[in-house]
Amino acid sequence: MILLDTNIILRSKQKHSTHFHGVVSRLLELADEEEELVVCPQVIYEFYVVATRPPNKNGLGLSTINAKNEIDNILETYYMPPEDNRLFYMWRKIIADYNVSGKNAHDARIVAFMIMHGIKKLYTLNLSDFARFNSIIDFV
Repeated sequence: MILLDTNIILRSKQKHSTHFHGVVSRLLELADEEEELVVCPQVIYEFYVVATRPPNKNGLGLSTINAKNEIDNILETYYMPPEDNRLFYMWRKIIADYNVSGKNAHDARIVAFMIMHGIKKLYTLNLSDFARFNSIIDFV
């Protein structure tokens, strides 16, 4: 399984992005290699925030209806394992063990989800955001 970070999902929806073709090509390669591509609720929340934010605020400017339709498409395309309240305790352990603060706590929640589901690989464009976790996850 490979967890897709929010930036991968976002770039796959932005045809004008310099990353669009590379991201879509890589996703197709991974699918051809029969990798199970996964998202988590945190990625969906983050996607919705950016999708409904105006373009002049670094968003996609989608209406709430269009953003919901995009989320439906994401959930039809990628697998989303369930999460439960144990995730909170794993997240709490990770932020303590890795001394995580500020907005990086969002990324720590993604890592906690990965650990809870035995997901070892992450596809992200923001390697530096996850660098502290490179002993427990691999980057695609």
